[in-house]
Amino acid sequence: MKKLLIGTTNPSKYGSMLQQLEGIDVASISPAELGIQVDSAEDARTAEGNALEKARAWHQTTGLPVLTEDSGLVFLDLPPDHPDQPSVHVRRAAGHVMTDDEMFDWFTALAHRHGGKLRAAWQDAWCLMIDEDHCFTYADSVDELGPWSFWMMDHPVHDLIQPGWPLERIIIRSEESAVARKWGRERLRKWLKENIASL
Repeated sequence: MKKLLIGTTNPSKYGSMLQQLEGIDVASISPAELGIQVDSAEDARTAEGNALEKARAWHQTTGLPVLTEDSGLVFLDLPPDHPDQPSVHVRRAAGHVMTDDEMFDWFTALAHRHGGKLRAAWQDAWCLMIDEDHCFTYADSVDELGPWSFWMMDHPVHDLIQPGWPLERIIIRSEESAVARKWGRERLRKWLKENIASL
């Protein structure tokens, strides 16, 4: 079976990426299994650029085919150049790499400044790097984020804590957005299947 390194040390993201690979003929390997950790600059201006940076860093360290993911947070009712738009700097919005607790505090305060809630969406990008000459990227378009938007609140909406994803505690999703997101995930799975077949 083909081997594929899942290039993340975020436990929640790792689990989510594994879910996307269910039913695809590939053997997923975690960085923990290899006993390695890789840091990349993640200083690209887009989620797609960051996903590519991460993939390159993991591949150069291990020599393995690697799958990475990066997300930007978009507040849909704020102008693209608004200073409160975190874009790809979600964990670094405060000017440094925030802990989960710091992220929770930062974004609840941000939502509070905007009336207690903000309409938002994750803009995801994925990179599959087989080698330096064979690299594939996939990214959500900003224009199609509306249907799977959610509300980010200034207070917890449940008690479930997901390490690595602290903002899930302040997110409310509608049934409609969940359906739209499911459709988006199915499209991503099709992309993954097609490109992993080239491993």
